[in-house]
Amino acid sequence: MNYCYWLGSRRLYSLSRVLRDLGLKPDFGDTPEWVIRNAACRGKLTENYCYQLIQGRPVTIRSRHCGSLQEGVSERVQAFHRWMQKYKPEYVDHHGIVFSETDRVAWERDLRVLINGRLTLIDIKCTSKPEKDWPLQIGCGLSYDEDGAEQAAILHLNPTLNKDGYRFLNKWKPAQLRNWWARTVDRWRSNRDFNDLRNELGFDSEAFGFEAEGY
Repeated sequence: MNYCYWLGSRRLYSLSRVLRDLGLKPDFGDTPEWVIRNAACRGKLTENYCYQLIQGRPVTIRSRHCGSLQEGVSERVQAFHRWMQKYKPEYVDHHGIVFSETDRVAWERDLRVLINGRLTLIDIKCTSKPEKDWPLQIGCGLSYDEDGAEQAAILHLNPTLNKDGYRFLNKWKPAQLRNWWARTVDRWRSNRDFNDLRNELGFDSEAFGFEAEGY
């Protein structure tokens, strides 16, 4: 799904749109729709409980909230709690929109915390396995963060990963993440500029995966 953001009357494109235009998003075309829908719902439920937990609010995971997803959500929230116990994060905020008016790209981050006094962007994932575009996602977040977050990491929650039920992927250097994102968005902007020219000349832009209007 591609989200659309607006800055006044100016359209900003989602991070997912950028990665999809460049062929960098995983292809779930053969996955049944109900599987994708359940995974997305489980992820959202898990995140919401995690945000409550890290703010010190009581958390009770009930079947009337989660239905058949209760066990999977509960296991992931427990894994999040184990991560909290180990890394001692201090809650800052969650679900902020970061963007660049120059790049015309926006992204909704998951969570920001302080770890050892350093402002850290955390992207929570509940998928079955890692995906190659994750470093680009947190690279975008670091590049656009309004407070200059010092570091970023992926918190992968899945009970099948290991005994803790999570992996904290913080191996990338912030400068490396920002560099990867800068190269990615520069390539996308070049492609978009070329598509603008095609539109002006009257060529069909749909074959290039871009919309004919809105740029």
